[in-house]
Amino acid sequence: VYGKEDYLKLHFIDVGEGDSVFIEFPNKKNILIDTGNAITGVKVYNYLKKNNVEKIDHLIITHPHPDHFAGVFVIVQIFKVKNFYDNNQDINENIEENDFYRWYDSFFRKDRRYTRLKAGDTVNFNNAQLKVLWPDELFFKDWNANSLVIMIEYGDFKALLMGDANYLTESEFIRMNIDIQANILKAGHHGAADTGLKEFIKKVNPEIVIISINKNNLRDYPSQNVVNNYNENGAKVYTTYKNGTIIIKAKEDGNYITSFKRF
Repeated sequence: VYGKEDYLKLHFIDVGEGDSVFIEFPNKKNILIDTGNAITGVKVYNYLKKNNVEKIDHLIITHPHPDHFAGVFVIVQIFKVKNFYDNNQDINENIEENDFYRWYDSFFRKDRRYTRLKAGDTVNFNNAQLKVLWPDELFFKDWNANSLVIMIEYGDFKALLMGDANYLTESEFIRMNIDIQANILKAGHHGAADTGLKEFIKKVNPEIVIISINKNNLRDYPSQNVVNNYNENGAKVYTTYKNGTIIIKAKEDGNYITSFKRF
């Protein structure tokens, strides 16, 4: 039986088209990474409320695409949020052409609680920690490739959260030869065809891969080839549209249990 105090809990929330991961640390602190899209941000709110969440310690947007950031307009106005972060991708051109980005800039980035996150940054929670692995400087034209990539560590348990990072980022990890082995992999870019390089998958060597995506996705995500690549490496693949919200409860010794919730 898992006691209340001694596990890390990751919730890969079913937000349809988009991403949202809520993490509860053993010391009662929490992090919300991405917030769903403009329609499903309210699903994130409802899910957190059902789980008796009253405040958010750290709110991280991996990169400024609406299926990741648009829920902030709901979340930040309802919950007490202590700290905001994103990768500080340049959105100036978008601000001029698109009201959504103008609102994001004024509401989120111009708030005094906002800080940029980059590779090397860590947030410590007693014996658990969040490590930012990517990016250091933003140098790809492709915004997805500049997405924040985060490793969550709790003793022997590791979860690698790729945001929308794709093969460009995966290639950088292969080139840099850093340790990215993890029990759980939140697949980059919703399992699209521009992700899941075999060498990258081998390096991570995940037991479980989670893909956050809606059913009958307009862009045909996830790619069946990519799913096959994960399976061939021995990983079990779960998608939010098939499995609902995916919950991982992990202990410091590396053991974890997986459960599913529909709401």
